[in-house]
Amino acid sequence: MKPEFWPFERNDTEAVTTLLKAVLPDEQPHNEPSAVLELKTRTDNLCFVATMDRTIRGFVMGGFDGHRGSLYQLDRSPAQTRL
Repeated sequence: MKPEFWPFERNDTEAVTTLLKAVLPDEQPHNEPSAVLELKTRTDNLCFVATMDRTIRGFVMGGFDGHRGSLYQLDRSPAQTRL
């Protein structure tokens, strides 16, 4: 089965937060995934999820400054051998 990629939506927050805490554990309060997602989605809509079997298996966060594009974060579930 091939992954499907979709723009991040607010109802994805819990699943993406769980994924990010598993992949990139970070106890710094300013890096708390749900807070970062809230701030990012208020700024732009450059976050995407990868799903397989209707389950979020990956996450991508990008940015654009008007001239350059950036890839800030690319994560996949540790249990997912490939996307």
